[in-house]
Amino acid sequence: MEIEGRKLLVLGGYGLVGFEVAKQAMAYHPREIVILSLKKEEVEMAQKKLEKLFPHSSTRFSGEYGNIFISHELKDTPLGKVKRTESWRKVFTSDIFSELDKDILNRSFLYQVIQKHKPDIVVDCVNTATAISYQNIFETSRELQKSLDSFQKIQENIPEGGLETLSKEELLEYIKEYQNKASKLAENADISLSSLYIPQLVRHIQILYHALRDGKVKCYIKVGTSGTGGMGLNIPYTHGEERPSRVLLSKSAVAGAHTLLLFLLARTPDAPVIKEIKPAAAIAWRAIEYGKIQKGAREVRLYNVPEPQEIGERICLKYTPQDKEWNLFASEENPLLQSVYIDTGENGLFSKSEFEAITFMQQMEYVTPEEIAKNILFEVQGRNTGKDVLNALDSSSMGPTYRAGYLRTYALSYMRELEEQYQCSSVAFEMLGPPRISKLLFECHLLKLVYQKISTLIKDSPQEIAEKVEELILQNKNLASQ
Repeated sequence: MEIEGRKLLVLGGYGLVGFEVAKQAMAYHPREIVILSLKKEEVEMAQKKLEKLFPHSSTRFSGEYGNIFISHELKDTPLGKVKRTESWRKVFTSDIFSELDKDILNRSFLYQVIQKHKPDIVVDCVNTATAISYQNIFETSRELQKSLDSFQKIQENIPEGGLETLSKEELLEYIKEYQNKASKLAENADISLSSLYIPQLVRHIQILYHALRDGKVKCYIKVGTSGTGGMGLNIPYTHGEERPSRVLLSKSAVAGAHTLLLFLLARTPDAPVIKEIKPAAAIAWRAIEYGKIQKGAREVRLYNVPEPQEIGERICLKYTPQDKEWNLFASEENPLLQSVYIDTGENGLFSKSEFEAITFMQQMEYVTPEEIAKNILFEVQGRNTGKDVLNALDSSSMGPTYRAGYLRTYALSYMRELEEQYQCSSVAFEMLGPPRISKLLFECHLLKLVYQKISTLIKDSPQEIAEKVEELILQNKNLASQ
């Protein structure tokens, strides 16, 4: 489709790829570009950059900010805080696991944004797989198991004679501890439940489908991920000592599931054009500079080198800021780490050697955001880049065949013969899911028995049809029992 005069919504518009999409789209003169990012300051920065780059353009720039995987009410609240707050956590969990209804749909921030702006084109550059998988079900499950073990232990500590043998003070202490353990168990169970990947992904796709359809979006393009920068299970860049990391593999699993759900969405008749570009390499870069090094929003401080300490009977291998020993080597007064770095967007700031290692041959290597954005905009315009993953899946999937269609006729013919031989009607066994399909099949069967022809059926009123069908059922007990 043509981009000129259209409204473009870029989800993740502050990121490397998202901003480049908005920037390159300006060559096609869109009517408006809406930038959505997680934080308000990110949206403002992206808008200012675009306005500076294109000061005389007639294209309007607007923005939205917040978490698209959550309700509008909680969109500006960090997910960790949502999960630690009981009332918010219950809303978050309910919105994932409850049957989708209008209330859940209308609460969704993603749904609200698309209905508000009604864009013609949506380019989704948010790393959905990261957002979902980095909630780390392995860590939450481990905490749940600890709480369960602790709760079971207190139950096992009941005196042989029962609680009646405890003094009043001991009983009150036991009840207090029991309540604390039970409360912690319930909290960790709730958090673990809210961290399950597939329910969150399914709900996201359900909301996305309704949002795109109700917003009359014409084209949706997703920037996906392989999860490993294109590497295999040999990936050495991980989240801990484990190689490959379970969290990293979970990211790839979610990314794959996401692609298949988009594949289904692309085959849905009333959905817009759905495409996915899946970079299988590291993406770089935003800037190369000398300055303060940050990990996320946290600045990295230099460590002191304390004098050698005598090792006692016990040794602590990990200190926290609450420990008095912390200031011996990690004082808040220590200078910040400054060095040369390359900004790779969501993957953070890399040193020269780290970037050299990760982009070396047979490692992740890398692809530029400019190349990705170019392919995205080509696909929007209907040009064939050969990089649409959903089109590749569609082309390589084995679909219906002529032979199967021919044999279908034979199968149905033979089943009709058997129906006549055994004097029965093979209508519905609820194998396609109760109750709607079975209901419709039986209604068609009843109408066929009463009228034989459509031309006869349409001559009667609904009331007459109902009376004749009811009479048939009352006269045929075998039919009624089915």
